Amino acid sequence: MLEKQPFPFEFQLIYLRLKDETNFPAGYCWEASIRVESWGYRRVRGYFRLDTPIAEDGALFEPHGWNLDDQGRIIDMTASQFNDGLNHESQIPEGVLIIEEDDPLYNRYRLKKE
Repeated sequence: MLEKQPFPFEFQLIYLRLKDETNFPAGYCWEASIRVESWGYRRVRGYFRLDTPIAEDGALFEPHGWNLDDQGRIIDMTASQFNDGLNHESQIPEGVLIIEEDDPLYNRYRLKKE
């Protein structure tokens, strides 16, 4: 299930340093994932699957960056940037997320477009 806590303090520290930047979280996924990687978590570059397009090109897959821990959980602090492209029941809370494999949100993360 989607967890807001517990998570390592360093994740919260990174989030607090980025959250007041202009337009955060939009466009900050790569910056956030690089910072999380510096704490030893694998950085991943891929795509996030939307319900409805948010860009003019009509794409349902948006480029995105996130991290994985050694248990395969997704660590993401910028996922809420995609809420405009998600159905109401799929809205993502702001903040640091640790997403377990059994959470439906986990299946929106892809390594390539489909």
